[in-house]
Amino acid sequence: MLSDDLKYKILGFEDYLNKNKSDFLKKESLLKSFIKDFPIHSINSLTFDQYVIGHNNHAAFCHRLERELGQIGGMRGSTSNVFGLYFGKLGKDTIKKDRFTKKYGETKEDALKDVLNAITELLLAGLNDDYKTIESNKIAELFKYKLLGTYYPNKYLNLYSYEHLNFFISMLGIEPNSGSFIEKQQVLFDFRDNTAIMLNWSNLEYNHFLYTNWSPPSEKNKLKAKETFNDTSNYTTQVVELEILPLNPVTSSNSENEKSGKPDYEKINRRNAKYGKDGELIVLAHENEILKKYNLKAIHTSVTDDYAGYDIKSFEADKTPKLIEVKSTTSKVGETNFIITDKELQKAKILPNYHIYIVFEVNTKSPKIWKLGNPFKNDNTNIRLTPKDYNIFINSRPK
Repeated sequence: MLSDDLKYKILGFEDYLNKNKSDFLKKESLLKSFIKDFPIHSINSLTFDQYVIGHNNHAAFCHRLERELGQIGGMRGSTSNVFGLYFGKLGKDTIKKDRFTKKYGETKEDALKDVLNAITELLLAGLNDDYKTIESNKIAELFKYKLLGTYYPNKYLNLYSYEHLNFFISMLGIEPNSGSFIEKQQVLFDFRDNTAIMLNWSNLEYNHFLYTNWSPPSEKNKLKAKETFNDTSNYTTQVVELEILPLNPVTSSNSENEKSGKPDYEKINRRNAKYGKDGELIVLAHENEILKKYNLKAIHTSVTDDYAGYDIKSFEADKTPKLIEVKSTTSKVGETNFIITDKELQKAKILPNYHIYIVFEVNTKSPKIWKLGNPFKNDNTNIRLTPKDYNIFINSRPK
């Protein structure tokens, strides 16, 4: 079932399409022009100058693919060696010259021949739906799916990042899967083809819908998130059991609002991100200690998939997966409140064997873990949800 927010986005984009059909006709024309100038059978005959970016040849294959077709699907921001051959600098070597990636050959001539053969092989595989050959093709992923989206816009999205695929799958409320790049694209197609109002959208239109409604996290932000967090090996972790009590009446008091001065939101976000990751590491270490006797190991899912709907995949004694969302706080054990987004709430309601673990006193060497279970089943009346992001209140005390 579509959320109200998603319905609003789809209807809004349908209205946009009715007013901007000409924009997509121009994009289709750009693709046709490129394919006309570079038919598959002629690619093997391209010279170095006709192929590379950086030679000030704006008619070159790679230049047109990146710059002219950038409005259809962006490649900029990646390094030029994604194309296998290019003219330019390399790291500390600031001299501009012809360069090539060693995996394609030992000489520039060999590399050019190998790259062009790989492109031809890829495009023929795309024509014949030979997914095994597509997956094994040596061309860089970004370049590979840019080529397929360009030559076969009715078969492939102009969407070139595995991370972006996972992001959009999550934004549409679809259950994540561990499939290949093409299988994940098919998941997006299935969603469109099973949603009546989207059924007649072209791939170019669908692609535009995804990127105009949501902004995937940038590689720069992902790198910032990969900082080193506290070593939890010397922590003394205690599991606490709390009894959930009826909620206290809502009062108008709000200590956050009563604080004077302007909050430093950037500092607060950095601190919360650190505490959040520390809490995940504490729970991961705790679960792995339990799983030792079963010869199992928990998986830190949020490190590789931000959109799974949980942070850690652990296991029961019988090897049944246990999906754990971790919420961390510096507060002592007691009344609990934490933030959960609407997306997280929807995941909590449908994911099997879903649990919330709350880590109290996360900024100490003696954190406390409360294994709350799934409080969102069966319309629990002992929790209070406050939209837009849900601020969860639970009144509790030690048993």
